[in-house]
Amino acid sequence: MGCLPKVKLLGFDSQFLQLLSGTPVPPMLLTAPLSLTIIKLEGVNFMDFDQMGVVVCLIRSAWNLKELFIEASTELKLDQVSSYLKLLDCTTCPLSKLHQVKLTNISGFDPELEFIRFLLFSSPSLVKMTIVEHPQLESAAALEVARKLLQFGQPSAVRIDFSSAKPKNYFNIFSFAL
Repeated sequence: MGCLPKVKLLGFDSQFLQLLSGTPVPPMLLTAPLSLTIIKLEGVNFMDFDQMGVVVCLIRSAWNLKELFIEASTELKLDQVSSYLKLLDCTTCPLSKLHQVKLTNISGFDPELEFIRFLLFSSPSLVKMTIVEHPQLESAAALEVARKLLQFGQPSAVRIDFSSAKPKNYFNIFSFAL
């Protein structure tokens, strides 16, 4: 990516992420454009170990990342991903300029929650995280996701907006600061 010095926004869809996940992925890239401030990823499978390695590598390599948008497309596959995300050291490569994160289609699977935890504890400048649940998530499961988010206990004042993709009369939005 060092040959693209003026790139501000980098976006990948699920097919390109799948292609990248078929190759060996380093913990972080040696070169990345300093102008890269926004990453948009569509169709991220939080249960795919190789794909999560690509996602973490991209995020850690974007030194000036300010905004991160991820649309989940999680398929039950592997349990290794949760263990991998739990072991990530949030202090070795802080995402010091990341201010805003938006995650959509979140179902509350452990790898999704571990990734959220990773972002919260790796991003000292994070101001707002928007989480939109999967449209087919039951209300009890949505409340369980919210309960787990509250348990993270992030020390900084991050505002988390948790909302539904369902019609507004069902379950609108609630915000809380950790």
